[in-house]
Amino acid sequence: MKQKVYPWLIVVAWAFISAGSIELILIGGSNFFKAVSDGIGSPVSAIALMMTVCTITLTFAAPIAGRLFPKIDSRILLTAMAAIVIVGYAQLSFGQASWQWWLAGLLYGVGGSGIFIIGAPIFIANWFQKRTGFAVGMYGMLLAILSAILNPVIAAVITAVGWRTAYLVLAIVAAVMILPWTLFVVRFKPEQLGLRPYGYVEGETVASENQEVTGPGVPYKKALLSVAFVAAVIAAGAMCNMGGFKSNWSNIAQSEAWGYVALHGADWALMFGATMISFTTAAKFCMPIIGWIIDKIGAIKTNILTLALIMVGFFGLLFFHNVEAIVLASCFLIGFESANMKMVIPLVIRELFGAKDHSKIYSTAYGIANFLGAFATSLIAFVGETTGSFDSIMVLGAGLAAVSILAIVVAKVTAKKLVWEE
Repeated sequence: MKQKVYPWLIVVAWAFISAGSIELILIGGSNFFKAVSDGIGSPVSAIALMMTVCTITLTFAAPIAGRLFPKIDSRILLTAMAAIVIVGYAQLSFGQASWQWWLAGLLYGVGGSGIFIIGAPIFIANWFQKRTGFAVGMYGMLLAILSAILNPVIAAVITAVGWRTAYLVLAIVAAVMILPWTLFVVRFKPEQLGLRPYGYVEGETVASENQEVTGPGVPYKKALLSVAFVAAVIAAGAMCNMGGFKSNWSNIAQSEAWGYVALHGADWALMFGATMISFTTAAKFCMPIIGWIIDKIGAIKTNILTLALIMVGFFGLLFFHNVEAIVLASCFLIGFESANMKMVIPLVIRELFGAKDHSKIYSTAYGIANFLGAFATSLIAFVGETTGSFDSIMVLGAGLAAVSILAIVVAKVTAKKLVWEE
C-alpha cells in the first residue's frame, strides 16, 4: 500500500511546499507593495526591486542547489532552505527601508533555489518511473488550487491586521504549509525509504519516462553558436519578462490610473488585485490540455498559439480595464506564460535541437532567459509611477508576446540549417 500511495504523497507535498514558498511568499508578497510603499515612504519600484535581487540570486544559486540534492539529506536541506525564506519574509514585519526588501530578495534567492522552481520536478521525477508527466500535471493543478485560495487570503489578512502584523501571521502560515512536509514526508529518492519508483518493473531495461532521452541532435557548442539558439533565448527572455506583470497586479489594481480605489474603496481594490493574481495562476489548470495539444501539433505551434492568447490578454487589459470580468479573463490568458516556461519551452528546445545535449542546451537557455527577465517587476512598477498610467505597460506586454512569436519563427527556420549528429 505504501509503495502505491507514497509517490503521490510526494506530489501533494511539493504542491504545498511550492504554494507556501513561491506562491505565498514571493508572488503573493506583491500584495504588500502598495501598503509598504505608503508605510515606509519608498516608491513601489524600490520595493519591487526585491524581485530582481531574488531572480538574479536564483540564477546563480539554483545550479548549486541541484548538485546538493543527492548529497545532503532532504529533511535537512529543504528545511534549512525553507527556514531561510521564511525568516527573510518575517523580518519584513520590522522593515523601515527598502534595502530590507532587497535583503529579503537575496534570502529568497538562496533558500528558494531548491524549493521555488527546480525541486519539485526533480523530486517527482525520482519517484515516478511511469506516468511522470501525469504526476507533474497533477502537481501543477494542486498548486493552482492552493494559489487561487492563498492570494485572496493574503489580501484579507493585510486588510484585517495591517501589513506589519500580516508578514508575521503569513510567515506562520508558510511554515505550517512547508515544514511538516520537508521534515517528515519528502525524500530525494524512494530507495531511502526502502521503496521503488511508481511503475517500477524489476529488471526493466527500457529507459523510464523521467530519465534523459538520448538520440540525434545538435551538439551543445554548435547549438550555442547558432542563430536559432539566440532567437530561442530572446523568445524565452521575453516570456520571462511577462512573468513580472503578475507581481504588479495588486499594485496596478490599487493605482489611481485604474480608478478602482475611487469607485470601490481601497480594501476592494486590494482584494481585486489578489484575485487578478489568482486568475493568472489558475491558467495552470490548463497544463494537461496544453500537453495534449503539444502531442497533436508540436511544441513550436503550441507556443505560438499560447503567445497569441497572451497577446489577447494584454489588449483586454489595455482597452477594457474598467470591466472587471474582462480583466479577470485577460489575466487568465496572460497566465499561459507560466505554462509556456514550465512545459512548452523545454519541448521547443528539443524540437529545435534534438535530444542530443538537450538538458545542457535547455538549462543554458533558461538561465540566460531568467536573467533577462530579472528586472521586469521593478521596471513595470517604475514606468507606472513615472507616467501615472499603465497603458504603455500593456502595450509592452503585447509587444513582448509579438517578439516571442517572431523569435520562435526565426528559430524554427534557422534551426533547419543545423546538422544533427548521433
